[in-house]
Amino acid sequence: MSFKKKLENFHRWQRDPEYFSPNHEKKNHCQCCGEDFTGNYCPTCGQRATLGPINWESVRTGVMDVWGLGGRSLPRTLWHLLLRPGYLIGDYISGKRQVSFPPVKMLVIVALVTYLIANWTDPSFSEDTISRPFSDSMSSKDKFNYYFSYFLDYILIHIDWFSLFILSSLIVPTWVAYRHAPQHSHHTLPQGFFIQVFNSIVLVLLALFATLSYFNDDATSIIFGVFIFLHLLRTYKQLFGYNWWGTTWRLVVVATTGSFILIAVLVLFAIIVFAIYGDWELISKNYDNFLLYVLAIVIPLGITHLINKRQAKAAKD
Repeated sequence: MSFKKKLENFHRWQRDPEYFSPNHEKKNHCQCCGEDFTGNYCPTCGQRATLGPINWESVRTGVMDVWGLGGRSLPRTLWHLLLRPGYLIGDYISGKRQVSFPPVKMLVIVALVTYLIANWTDPSFSEDTISRPFSDSMSSKDKFNYYFSYFLDYILIHIDWFSLFILSSLIVPTWVAYRHAPQHSHHTLPQGFFIQVFNSIVLVLLALFATLSYFNDDATSIIFGVFIFLHLLRTYKQLFGYNWWGTTWRLVVVATTGSFILIAVLVLFAIIVFAIYGDWELISKNYDNFLLYVLAIVIPLGITHLINKRQAKAAKD
């Protein structure tokens, strides 16, 4: 088979893999309730039709069930997430829930493994970096820096929540920028949450590779950022169906406005802290900055939304 043919088969598999092997013809007898039926599962009690005698595979499945890994395969889902991320996510948010291991549980498990490996390779990874104790005599600005440093330490150690916190800033920009996409148009914000949960899993895997890399910190950060952008580019192209250029400029808008959303959230957090401690001068300064960041979010997303509506209308005509 030629390379071109193999590539075509791979792309065909990416778009439409065979998740399950149907069993519509064979007649089965349920060993649990005695029901005669056709299909993969008993309609009365739900037991699998292919359930055989207890063997070592049964032992493995029983042990894995304790951790919630005995049903939908975690390794298979990770494999699909790396090779065909947008198609897998599209299948999941469109209602095919059984094609994937539960994404939030998968994020926690992958992050736990990443944390254990990172802590094993670098024991200082989990150490608390806040050495100065909190004091009521601190200025409101120092108190904000203390709380912010504590927050950063927490989410950096809990990499699952850190990745989800970062990528959650993309939920609303993605919802606006891809609302009139050729595929999965008008996806909802809850669906957008699960899109970013899947992306967070890949971010955690990339963080694991970055932890094990031999590059210096600056080079690792640059390579890490490039790979995240390339992953999101491929994912959004497969998921929403725009061409490479249409996906790229929209993703740039999404990433930029998402960064401003993160900054705006931190500025709003600072305003709240300063308000609690009565530092009105710092509140006024940060309030002006907050309004600028809001404009930096609303304006590009508004322009993108108008362009998308015009393109969608032209495509219908």
